[in-house]
Amino acid sequence: MTRRLENREGSLGYPGVMTPTFTKACGKTTNENKFVSASAVPVPASPVSVKLSTYDGKTNWEVYKTQFSITSEANGGTEGVKACQLAASLRGEAAEVLQTLPDTERLDLNSLYNALDLRFGQKYSKDYARLQMKTRLLKTGESLQEYASEVERLANLTFSEHPATVRETIYFQYFVNGLKEGEIQKAVRMADVQDLKSALFYALKLEAATQASRRDRQSIQEARVTLDSPCESPWKSDI
Repeated sequence: MTRRLENREGSLGYPGVMTPTFTKACGKTTNENKFVSASAVPVPASPVSVKLSTYDGKTNWEVYKTQFSITSEANGGTEGVKACQLAASLRGEAAEVLQTLPDTERLDLNSLYNALDLRFGQKYSKDYARLQMKTRLLKTGESLQEYASEVERLANLTFSEHPATVRETIYFQYFVNGLKEGEIQKAVRMADVQDLKSALFYALKLEAATQASRRDRQSIQEARVTLDSPCESPWKSDI
């Protein structure tokens, strides 16, 4: 009877856990702890897959290049696979670089790096931004907000070594110089504004007022045309 009880109680133990075993001897119950070792369970290794971010040419290329190198190395693959991943991650102006490469170099990682270095590298991008700054004007159909943002971006690239206060003055000067509307440009120059945000706000008010005046003049001209047109009697056609 005692052996049956021990066998049944022992079968209820769990591996790797201190399992209490109860035995009856001489009318007394004793509690004995036995340790059953647990066997190691192998965990299958899952492949590492890190999502690649995109690059549109508007952020620091050197930073993105470093991130891409780390991510592509973690994901593994050949140089050709990495070149495909880099080409697929390009957006906007950065994707346009692909059109400058021959078909044989578009899937070559070093060729892609060299082309992007030439276009967006810190040294080359600063020179390119300086050239753009000299000829940057408000484009047809471009809003004042978009134009101001682009002027600020180009100035930050070109004059990155200058203090913030100096760059703020540069923003203002280039923003005003690029305004195509002569009256708005003249009014902003004469206004008591000295920074880009104030100049943008003032130019927006002038633009709204100018557009309202044009609509009013058009309405007046249409009204004059209506008044000057001969008024014919509805019975004239019956005579």
